[in-house]
Amino acid sequence: MSELAIQNAQANALETLKKHGKTFNFARLFLPKNTGNDAAVLYQFCRYVDDIVDEAKSKSGAALHLERINNALRAQDEADPMVGPFIKLCKKHQIPIRYGLHLVHGVSQDLSTVSITSKDELIRYAYYVAGVVGLMMAPILGADRKGRPYAVDLGIAMQLTNIARDVLEDAHNNRRYLPGDWIDNVSPQDIAHSSKATQSIVTHGIRTLLALAESYYESAFIGLNHLPLKSRIAINVAAVTYREIGRKLARNEYAFWRGRIVVPSWHKTLLAVGCLVSPDSRYKRSAIPRHHSTLHQPIKCIMNLN
Repeated sequence: MSELAIQNAQANALETLKKHGKTFNFARLFLPKNTGNDAAVLYQFCRYVDDIVDEAKSKSGAALHLERINNALRAQDEADPMVGPFIKLCKKHQIPIRYGLHLVHGVSQDLSTVSITSKDELIRYAYYVAGVVGLMMAPILGADRKGRPYAVDLGIAMQLTNIARDVLEDAHNNRRYLPGDWIDNVSPQDIAHSSKATQSIVTHGIRTLLALAESYYESAFIGLNHLPLKSRIAINVAAVTYREIGRKLARNEYAFWRGRIVVPSWHKTLLAVGCLVSPDSRYKRSAIPRHHSTLHQPIKCIMNLN
């Protein structure tokens, strides 16, 4: 890719981030310019892959499109207009191409009816569509190698928050990410129609989901200590403001049927000020707690941090 093409790709990536990733764009403001630009390129690629499924006119067409992306990734085809900037980003930051393949695999699962059965299946899905994004973001942000497991945890935590926020919307799209063994295998159709009995069962599932998300957020906050200061502040802002979605849902008594939870800009600003006043770096480098391996038990067979 020419220098002009790279600049155009970065400009397009920033526009995509501003339009679709409001929380992440807000956090980007706390990053050095070049780091923020690279983070936007990664976000654009992830958004592009995700939109192939979410905006698909046909499942077969979307599957073929995802396979073309896989082929471009395996061939490391920098000439591809959408995949090329991501491949160049991977080379710049030594991001394994297999992480991009993991993302495509995760997103492709949404092409069929989704009915997650267990917590372990949920964590595996969350790794593929979001935990691996944390892995890709880590070197862009300057994280040391010991910080990678925590980056996975932040991605998983955010995805669990997403699922809690979008329970009703997903049900209308014939998707149920709440594990069936948490909610008596209530179907997406039943969630969409949302009777009183269903509301009670699903509310319990969302409460359990957000409690699980908290365990991953807490691990992720420990991992901030493996980041340089500016990246630490930015990711703390992103994590705190995103976690607030779940906390607001909890304050609303998990009433998913009332519509999507939104954290307004003024509230994000207050949370960001708190992060600036007290950056989350609670440990001296020599005393950072070791990562809790149990958090990665469901994904240890598919995740390779070497």
